Amino acid sequence: MEKGQRMPAALREFDACFLAIPLQETVEFLERNSHTKLIEICSVKTPMKRFRNNVISIHPMFGPKSIGNPEFRNIIFVDDVSPPNSIGSIEELFPDFFIESMSADEHDRLMVELLVKPYLVSMLVSAVSKPVPWKATCTSHKAFKNLASISANESRRALIDTIRYNPYYKGAIDELQAGIANLQKEIQ
Repeated sequence: MEKGQRMPAALREFDACFLAIPLQETVEFLERNSHTKLIEICSVKTPMKRFRNNVISIHPMFGPKSIGNPEFRNIIFVDDVSPPNSIGSIEELFPDFFIESMSADEHDRLMVELLVKPYLVSMLVSAVSKPVPWKATCTSHKAFKNLASISANESRRALIDTIRYNPYYKGAIDELQAGIANLQKEIQ
């Protein structure tokens, strides 16, 4: 779509238009342009509720590093944001994928487990990880470095937005802090 071109005119040329932009920009775009040919793919769905029936809302659970892996051919369809019966359009676009339907609230609660907690732990591990000046290593250290790589290989803004805009992120932080406190008690 050319800059300045009106969205409805541009959409007539396409069956669908994926919004692969950061969350805040997606919200701003949808405030100006609502159309059922738009498919938003943000990792947080609560902010999308206000666009109910005006945008198809999905969350592809794969990325550039996992697209070829059949284990990660999953798409979440957000049924309380998307127009009725629009899941069929997603099934047509992604015929060999497992598509699971859920509400925006269910999605955001699930993302706490699938994304928010792993991102938080990875960011913490990255912050405390130090280079080791010896060649000696072990599987624990390799796993530690792999954990740090989760956040190192992602856009920092995408990580922070996925955490910040999820309405349940504070519970995840509380759980992690309680886990650390329990470990401290166990060690002492």
